[in-house]
Amino acid sequence: MTGANAMAAAGIPRLRLLAKEGLALNNGATVSAAMAALIVHDAVELVKHAEIALAMSLEAIRGTADAFHVLPHRARNHRGQQVSAANVRRLIKGSVLVAQGPQEETIHDAYSLRCGPQVLGAVRDVLAFVWDRVTDEINAATDNPLLFVDDPELDPSRVIRAISCGNFHGEPVAFALDFLAIVLTELASIAERRLFRLTDNLLSRGLPLMLLEVDKTGLNSGMMIAQYTAAALVSECKTLAHPDSVDSIPSSADWEDHVSMSMNAGLHALKVLENARYVVAIEMLCAAQALDFRLAGLHFWREEPWRKEGGAWRKDVHMHRWETEPLSPGAGVRAAYDTIREAVPKVEQDRPLHPDIERLAAMIAEGMILRAVADAGAPLFGLEAVDVAEIEQAGR
Repeated sequence: MTGANAMAAAGIPRLRLLAKEGLALNNGATVSAAMAALIVHDAVELVKHAEIALAMSLEAIRGTADAFHVLPHRARNHRGQQVSAANVRRLIKGSVLVAQGPQEETIHDAYSLRCGPQVLGAVRDVLAFVWDRVTDEINAATDNPLLFVDDPELDPSRVIRAISCGNFHGEPVAFALDFLAIVLTELASIAERRLFRLTDNLLSRGLPLMLLEVDKTGLNSGMMIAQYTAAALVSECKTLAHPDSVDSIPSSADWEDHVSMSMNAGLHALKVLENARYVVAIEMLCAAQALDFRLAGLHFWREEPWRKEGGAWRKDVHMHRWETEPLSPGAGVRAAYDTIREAVPKVEQDRPLHPDIERLAAMIAEGMILRAVADAGAPLFGLEAVDVAEIEQAGR
């Protein structure tokens, strides 16, 4: 239908553009700024969900809480890092799954767990920077030429009250969008490394291979394909994260001899955001599956004895299961787990995981898991200005 009919059907008054307004609305810098505003808003929400996924994986793998203690993050003094650690502390508060100090078998966890606040905190710092840049841009005059009818700074004897300038150039937005694509790729990359550890029984501290019950292996692959999917999405993100702002092809008879490619940057950043959301959803899917075993008090042990067959030695692989005391996570993690389980059942045997992943990605986009965590008494910090003392007190 025509735009006029669509607006009438939607009950929106038709906007009649005046001089210069048409170009101002459809200029490349204007459209890419709008994309940047949407992406950075959703990215702020996604990083909080990534922290929930991190906390769920930490609980599921029975990691140590020391890496999230106030002191090391105060010592480095990066604000995003301090906020990210505080959010995880809130989520795991009250947990009996997470160790509250170094253990005999391990002093610390792998980087993807232990360095979570350093990586996600750096993502937060970049998001704060981009948020400010985009806020400046959507409140800016980016047209050309600009008319200064009554401005005293302009020589009153000047007949033409217009100044031709380059405010339309999209470089500030292109840089911001490229930066968004880079940091969201890293958010997805470290999430994939954590979910990979959950599926490898040699790394998961008592969880079964591919997070599937011992007697269901063989014809069932558990979370194997979900991990494949996450790996593929992260690989695509790495390609898309190549900065568009470093590219430029002259046009308009070489008058437009340097451009920002901010629209390409926006399209790529948007795809990276979507991919990253799916990867976080897959981590939550795997972490919830792992927590099923912890909550049931089930522990698994892999044995690989060698035997001689004919003239050759062969290795047998056996998975053993025994029951221990059921262990519960922190209240914030439990709320996230319960919300996920209301929508996605445990994987008992192979089924198409695509609907589960789509459902979790939609829940992330809609903020359902985040609200459940807040209702459980573990609200997470966003980009709002918060006193450092309040950050450090969180989760204690």
